[in-house]
Amino acid sequence: MVKVALPFCAAIAMVACYSVQQARCADAWRKFPRQVQLLDESYSGNYLNNLTRYDYYIIQDQVHVDNIIETNGGNILIVANDLFLNAPLDTRVHFRASQNYWKKASGSPNTASFLTSGYYTDVNGSPGMRPFDAWYYHRLVYDPSSKKYALQQLPSPSVRTDNLSEAFEYLELPSAQIPPLSTIEYGHAYDTTRASDGVDAPDQHLIFENARSGDIIIFAGHIHICETCDASIKQTLGQPGAVGPFLEVSGLQGGLGSPGTLPYAIGYPSRSQTLNVARGGLSGRPGKGGDAGTITIHLTGMPTADETKILKMLSDYGAGEPALPSRMRTLSFNEASALQPAHYVQYFLPEEDLSPQELARLTGKAGTFQLDTLSSNQALSMVVGELQAADAIPNYSLKLMLQTTRRDPSLFSTLPSDGLLVLLSDELSNLQSKLIGSLPDLLSGADRVQIDRGPLFSSLDCSNEMLATFAGLVADYLHSVCQFAPVTNMTVLKSYFFRLGGLLSVVPLDVNVDLRHRETVDELSGISQLIADSVDEQMQENAMVFQYISAEKRAKLGNIIKELEKRLQDIKNVVRKDDEWLDVVTNIAETGQHLVRAVAAIEAEQWAVAIPELRDGMTGLASLLTYGYLITPFVDDSGVKAALADAQQALRDFDKEVSKIVEDSISLQSNNLEKLVSSRRQQWIRRAQKSFEFGDLLRAIVLDYLQRPNEGIAAVKENVGVVERSLNRLDPAAGTLHIQPWRDACLVQAPVDFSTPSGIMGCVSVHALAQTPSAVMSNEDRLGRFPLLVLDAGRRAFAVSFGYVFDRRDVEQIPLRSNPIPAQPR
Repeated sequence: MVKVALPFCAAIAMVACYSVQQARCADAWRKFPRQVQLLDESYSGNYLNNLTRYDYYIIQDQVHVDNIIETNGGNILIVANDLFLNAPLDTRVHFRASQNYWKKASGSPNTASFLTSGYYTDVNGSPGMRPFDAWYYHRLVYDPSSKKYALQQLPSPSVRTDNLSEAFEYLELPSAQIPPLSTIEYGHAYDTTRASDGVDAPDQHLIFENARSGDIIIFAGHIHICETCDASIKQTLGQPGAVGPFLEVSGLQGGLGSPGTLPYAIGYPSRSQTLNVARGGLSGRPGKGGDAGTITIHLTGMPTADETKILKMLSDYGAGEPALPSRMRTLSFNEASALQPAHYVQYFLPEEDLSPQELARLTGKAGTFQLDTLSSNQALSMVVGELQAADAIPNYSLKLMLQTTRRDPSLFSTLPSDGLLVLLSDELSNLQSKLIGSLPDLLSGADRVQIDRGPLFSSLDCSNEMLATFAGLVADYLHSVCQFAPVTNMTVLKSYFFRLGGLLSVVPLDVNVDLRHRETVDELSGISQLIADSVDEQMQENAMVFQYISAEKRAKLGNIIKELEKRLQDIKNVVRKDDEWLDVVTNIAETGQHLVRAVAAIEAEQWAVAIPELRDGMTGLASLLTYGYLITPFVDDSGVKAALADAQQALRDFDKEVSKIVEDSISLQSNNLEKLVSSRRQQWIRRAQKSFEFGDLLRAIVLDYLQRPNEGIAAVKENVGVVERSLNRLDPAAGTLHIQPWRDACLVQAPVDFSTPSGIMGCVSVHALAQTPSAVMSNEDRLGRFPLLVLDAGRRAFAVSFGYVFDRRDVEQIPLRSNPIPAQPR
């Protein structure tokens, strides 16, 4: 008896994992990042010029979207047997802006900062500030409890300076900042200033094509909507305003012009009854809306009319529109004071309506919604086409991909198309698991066991013409999946062996030779080491970045850190040493010590010491400078102000230099990324190839069963249990198959011609029929009518060992209309 260790069987199913929830494991690249510029170089407002967009490729047997997926303008491709849509897919761009919606004082004569006007200095509850906070501090967000998008009012900053650091994301195009206010006194008195109009939305700086929402493409057998929703929500599906949208590709709302401001007030406004009743200026013109993406859904199962209606109702692909249809007049201080905090439009009056032609010009392009049904052949061909197109545009961010590669050792490819291998592996693994689990019942005579392919593969015709259109591992997987195609009037086991070429088509002398289990053990050990190395790389990532820099750059880095430390000492030297500044002085000293130690460690190339010291120093410095931003407006000492400003500039110089050093090191590490991913992919491919040997496993168990006429089904159940544990990954070691090698009668006797009418069959010479394919069928008691060999027409005679198990009277050769074996991949 041969004992075959089966650690390799885990390879059959180990790659079949992807869930947006990360409930199982992660395979292939779930998202591909790329850097995108949104605003041109001349833009100087409070919005960030660049963002990272993500293209998602989610390809698996079952995909559960239980939390919102936001791509920031990237596309989403989902390929699944079953898609469970319980939260939105949102491809809109998120613009990020800091809190300071006003511009700094320009230094021009007769102008002053928005913050210095009496109406806005009392920020904690000043009615004068409310309209402007309401105008800017609102955004659209998704509420997972109600499954809807809702308008959210953001908190106002407790302290305001021209350098607020906190930023928020907005699902709308950039709005204009409030410019410095006019301080001209038309009557030579403080209460004769006039309101200022706002400026237009900054469309001239916006790169509109990069602000377009991404596309959603779905290939699925079935889409299940809102299965985890509360009963009250489910009842409203398909009704206007109920939930969602769950497929969100609409164009972004256009940006706002800045609101008109109230007349500039030198003192607190309660002193001026004239200014308190004066309304503000007109808002700037609104900006153009963004372009929408497209939604394309291909189903291989026929949806009902209601399902189609609900899917369309839960989709938003409308054009982005201007935020307002008119310019708005700001209410007076007294009018705003009479209002409770409210939606921003309540603080403003429409005064100058935009013409229909202007509104049309300011509306972006609408998207499209398409839902159709395809055959499995069509769907798979289109999926391959989509992925090949994605492979052809590999302009993804190397830096972000490198970081992701280190964090997730399961990532084995930088190509979107390799994600399809995960789905195909899922499908094959499911079919194999069902068949091996049913084997004892099938051998005991059960004839009602049914093994269905996934909905996405349900109508796959498995014709040789269809299989010939695919190549590589995709073709290998489809060939193996098509071996499960049913044959009329046959059980699933007999049908499988009919597609496989028969029970005796390939019988190795030793199952262990074909399975190469020792090689697999070595591969799994290598994978473990690779994962360990990846974890170690992650732990050392920051150190590695700096280890790649040259001595020259290392010296420069040390010098700019020394400059930071020097600026800290400058602050320490000019501040007062009384109790009010004691904490500041203490923090300066501690931060300076961290930076000094960091420089010493860098010069000594002691990176394990340098990294944490530098991190602590930078954290302390950032804390100090944040405090500096807050206290600067209230500091009378010009020396302290200058020292803080110098330190802030030194920090900016440091950030710029470190960013360049990191980019240089990433470039050098790109070769490491390529080698790491290539190694993982080769391991993955070798594992995938082992899954194609499942037929040999099954064949070995059945042949072993035939050679144990007195042991019934017990040995089969034991061997099936080993394979099931391995397939389901319940036991990494899986156990050992107890298999008797098939008796090779051709080693001990000359072949006997198949035409011999009787006797126990040992080594037999089998002839194909001349004109048609044929099958050699057994009517042996335990197997019933079972395919032993499938032969092409005209094949030359060859010797086969029947293992002294079959009686010639129970075996016959029958003609076939066509060869049932799926064509071998090209």
